[in-house]
Amino acid sequence: MVKFDLHAKPFAEIPFPNNVATRQDPTSPTGRRLNISLDATTNIERKMRMRADQTMDGFGIFSPIMVSFDAPLDVENIRERHTKNHDFQDDCVLLVNVDPKSKGYGEFVELDLGQGNYPLGIEWPFQYWDQDEHRDSPNLLFETRDEDTNNNGVLDPYEDTDFDGVLDKPNTFSGKPVPLVTPDNVKEFLSGQDRPIDDLITFYEKETNTLIAWPVYPLREKTTYAVVLTKHLKGLDGEPVRSPFPYINHLDQTEELRPLVGLLPKIGMSLDDVQFAWSFTTQSIVDELYWIRAGLYGHGPLKFLASQYPPDLKPKVVRDKDESGHLPEKPYILPNDLALPIFDLAGPLLGYPPEVVKALKDDISFIDHWVLGEFTSPNFLVDRDGIATPMYPADDNEMFEIDLNTGRAVHGPGRVSFICAVPKETPEHHQPFPVMIYGHGFSGAPFEVFGFAGRYAQFGYAVCGLDAVGHGLALPSDEGIPYDQIVPQALAGLGLLQFYEAFKGGRIRDLDNDGMITAFDNGGDFWSYDMFHLRDNVRQTVVDHIQFIRILRSLGNLKWDFDTNGDGKADDLMGDFDGDGRIDFGGAQNQKFVVWGQSMGGIVTEVLAGVEPTISAATPISGGGGLIHIGLRTTNPGVPEGALMPLMGPFIVFSPLGDAFDSVEIAIMINDLHREYRDGPRGWPHYYPVATTTNLKPGDSVIVRNQSKGVESRAFRHPDGRGFRVSIPADALSAVEKRGLLGLRDGDRVKVPVICEDWTADVDEEGHRVGEARCITSDPKRSLLFGDHIVIEIYDGLDGKLKQVIDTFEKRVDFQGAIFPAGAPLVAIGPGLGHPRNTPDFRKTMAFAAMILEKGDPIAYARYYGLERLDFSYDKDALPQTNIIIYHSIGDANVPVSASIALARAAGILSEDKNDALLKHHVGEGVEGFFRATSKKYSVRDWARQECKRRLSDPRWPNEWDGAWQTIEPPLPLPVHVDADNLDSGVDEHGEPNIDPPIRAQRETDFGVMALRLPYLNPMGSHGVEPSNPTRMFNINNFVMNQIGVFASSDGKILMDDPCLALPRCPSNTECCSRLPESVIDIANKTPDPKDQCK
Repeated sequence: MVKFDLHAKPFAEIPFPNNVATRQDPTSPTGRRLNISLDATTNIERKMRMRADQTMDGFGIFSPIMVSFDAPLDVENIRERHTKNHDFQDDCVLLVNVDPKSKGYGEFVELDLGQGNYPLGIEWPFQYWDQDEHRDSPNLLFETRDEDTNNNGVLDPYEDTDFDGVLDKPNTFSGKPVPLVTPDNVKEFLSGQDRPIDDLITFYEKETNTLIAWPVYPLREKTTYAVVLTKHLKGLDGEPVRSPFPYINHLDQTEELRPLVGLLPKIGMSLDDVQFAWSFTTQSIVDELYWIRAGLYGHGPLKFLASQYPPDLKPKVVRDKDESGHLPEKPYILPNDLALPIFDLAGPLLGYPPEVVKALKDDISFIDHWVLGEFTSPNFLVDRDGIATPMYPADDNEMFEIDLNTGRAVHGPGRVSFICAVPKETPEHHQPFPVMIYGHGFSGAPFEVFGFAGRYAQFGYAVCGLDAVGHGLALPSDEGIPYDQIVPQALAGLGLLQFYEAFKGGRIRDLDNDGMITAFDNGGDFWSYDMFHLRDNVRQTVVDHIQFIRILRSLGNLKWDFDTNGDGKADDLMGDFDGDGRIDFGGAQNQKFVVWGQSMGGIVTEVLAGVEPTISAATPISGGGGLIHIGLRTTNPGVPEGALMPLMGPFIVFSPLGDAFDSVEIAIMINDLHREYRDGPRGWPHYYPVATTTNLKPGDSVIVRNQSKGVESRAFRHPDGRGFRVSIPADALSAVEKRGLLGLRDGDRVKVPVICEDWTADVDEEGHRVGEARCITSDPKRSLLFGDHIVIEIYDGLDGKLKQVIDTFEKRVDFQGAIFPAGAPLVAIGPGLGHPRNTPDFRKTMAFAAMILEKGDPIAYARYYGLERLDFSYDKDALPQTNIIIYHSIGDANVPVSASIALARAAGILSEDKNDALLKHHVGEGVEGFFRATSKKYSVRDWARQECKRRLSDPRWPNEWDGAWQTIEPPLPLPVHVDADNLDSGVDEHGEPNIDPPIRAQRETDFGVMALRLPYLNPMGSHGVEPSNPTRMFNINNFVMNQIGVFASSDGKILMDDPCLALPRCPSNTECCSRLPESVIDIANKTPDPKDQCK
């Protein structure tokens, strides 16, 4: 029977999403608001629920449908019916549009119930930090281990190894655990098609008897859908599931479900086939971004934005003064010859071989000058708490607050920094140049345009890049190397100091109270555990791009208060950086724009492409749709730490030290911005020792209590003596919130003990306090103002006497400008929800988060590239379609390939048969360690050869096939990824297998091309596409760059897959050559033929 209990605690037990969990609101775009329980242990989770309750007007368009039962289901029956064909007639669960007002009324939407569209397998299961009991579980959602060591079906002492109070059993079809593929077992799997991960049930949770179905295509926004459980959905007894009511639906939903009477016969069913049904309404998605864009152009409820944020562009001085202290004649442009040394410095640092650096410099030689500047954009993430200061805007927890009914919005001016590369003029290309906008990756900066601006200068484009929200150029600070001294000194000797000073910082804020802007402040809160803030970081960055395009379109007649032509008058043309009387780029003759970016920049591009109608071509790389699916599988440095660690933790970690006293170190583990912490030594960021004990012996138990919240977690030290960790939900102040209690002022670079009531410190020459504060008066209890009080109790055995209580810091902890001294009450130093991985609580949290994120998720905007179009009739230059190539590098583990495949389905690019082919070959899964495919050319032992490693290995996992893998006889064939598109036309540099025929999905219309391309860059997988690499036997990097150039210069109407695009030799009289600039061909013709260094 379907579970349906509105009074269950802490949350109602009902099929979800469900309109029963809404309330009527006539002011809402859907007529509804969510009605969600606010009951939560922590304030941060309660705040998330409150925001959803107050602001969300419906449920997810790309979120899971979940329904629980009072007995187990026949999962083999479900998988069989939903994977053997695309026919709805025999399905167990149906999803259908029952909204007569919808364009898609009557559409049946396919659900993923075992097809594999949303793989859960992860590349690095071990990456989730110290003492992870699930470090060998190759997914984050479902249990893969069997805790019942004696098979008696009872939770015996010491069997609950993850301390969740449940006797965990594998969530598998066979009931057996899911092992990792290792040197010990690999041969038994290579002989067959199935791999251990295939046994994992991804659509059903055995522990709670919950069916979990994801829509294969995103639903329509502001639309009512019905979920139908048919007679084909059965329990293990072979009987169809039953309704919790005497009838097939909740009576309040009868009218919403009435259309089923006429719709079910279209698939050969009737109401007689229905066991239970319910309805839900999807949320509004694009309204806010749509009306912000309209408002900036003077239309709609937010039309005040046009006058409050007029086009405004400011150049930055980028040239050093001469010895006499004077600026050169043109201080706002950096001539390209001065910039060239940057590439000689950066190339080796990035690990580029000399051939790549030379190719890059060859391209860059076609740039005339570089410019830096900034503009004003409406900032919808301004501080609401009243604690912002000039250096600390306190915007790291904010979200959009916009009421389209009243035209009210919380906003303020935001300064956005940018860089542009201006090409050299040719007879074909001249100022003002059309503009290509590039979006940088997470924790990166617009300096990424250095890798590509030269190539597109040859196609006639000025290439610009913006700092995303919270991002900019910053130097590392954690390595003990004084980069802040070394880099300026080196650049000063090259005449580049002012360029660096103008470039650095950007939009970064100090997020850890060290008084400095460093690399880990860069984007430190972008991919955040605060889902509303994460969502709106994406949307704010999109708004900034919309405003930038608006400004570029307006250039030509506007003036700015700067003297760029050297006549002594600050009244020159806005956008005329070089002072020649013409704007450098943009203007009335350049009303079409090309946008692209990689990783985070790809994601931003994919949202922008749905709401900005002047984009003629978009070519995002390694972005994708379904942000929550990305989060569940990403290995991107710092993203698991910043976004997932606070959802799972904070953790109390117990690590044996291995000394003669069997001492155990006790530490708090919580995220410190986005510092990556995969498998490092104790003492790395995120890990903060608070005590050491000799009382915790193997078999002893602990209780970790949050005294402030009245909750506890029970655990034990395993009898074998290994370490463990405990999740405990807790609240703590953020870095910015601490500042008031610590008494910190802008410019301070001082750490302050939390016990200080008054303090003093040394002062530097600028009057800022530095070093370590000294208390004048103190109170240890002030520690309790900074976080929840944590108490750790150690007991003899499982139920013996109390041996030790730890309720104070026994070791000093420094965290985000605060010193928690020994003797102060032990508190949580950072917040977290405390939902451990591989538990139902974590699974439910991620499902809820998926719904929240959708307004900032590309998947929600893909429909508007071309399948449908928003109404931009107020803009005479609006284009009827956004032509787009969705790129994703094969085997990408940072942003899984499945995300771009999902986006291509949503955009109408990927047909069912091509999607099925990708599923068959596990392209979206993209984990080479599962041994889905192997090289025809190389073995694992070849991989270890020095001359092969650079070509064959993953730079972030250089020891992937070391150790025991090298001792297997005969040597194993090297696991690789399948090449889905075969863009190299069979060169197969790494011996990779190809899909035949190639996928190369695309959709052509009268307005242009929309396509999916999956370039094969590295047999171990790669993230994004780097500049041209002439050492490759097939220069796929060059291929992609040229393919983008041809696509962009044709306004997205020409997509070429000719292998000639890779060069280095271009056959004469081919269409390929005719589409490429002569300079690109000339450079290629002078490039030596590549040699296979790994034979």
